[in-house]
Amino acid sequence: MGCQSMDEAGVNLGGKPERVVMIKCPACGKLNEEDPRFCQECGKAI
Repeated sequence: MGCQSMDEAGVNLGGKPERVVMIKCPACGKLNEEDPRFCQECGKAI
């Protein structure tokens, strides 16, 4: 596994805002949930 890019996104589901860690796919750049095995957009392994 190579270096993973992580970003934080503010999420507000009607309650108090919460920080969510997202991982950027190295192949297509899509932000995925914190513990993905495969990209939700292109399907490549992360």
